[in-house]
Amino acid sequence: MGKFTFIVDGQEICWSEFDKDIRHYFEQELSNAHQHTSGLSSDSYIAKDERIRVLELHFLPKSKLSHILERLIKRYQLKVEYYSLYEETFTYQSGLND
Repeated sequence: MGKFTFIVDGQEICWSEFDKDIRHYFEQELSNAHQHTSGLSSDSYIAKDERIRVLELHFLPKSKLSHILERLIKRYQLKVEYYSLYEETFTYQSGLND
């Protein structure tokens, strides 16, 4: 079991606030189609070295991706809290330069 937390300018916010914020922040570049987020339920398991997609955003073809990435890193962070099968608690939080 675990959870994802989105952090905007150092403040933890819920999914609906994050969704609203990122759509406003990238209003000119973000495509409304094919947005995806993942969730963790109490019976979710992630294997060692398994990769999961937490958030998927699609930007318009004319968008300059290097500029978008720079803006994403500056404003947003991701925090993941999870437990091992042995009930050990772990936390990952992206840095501003991850």
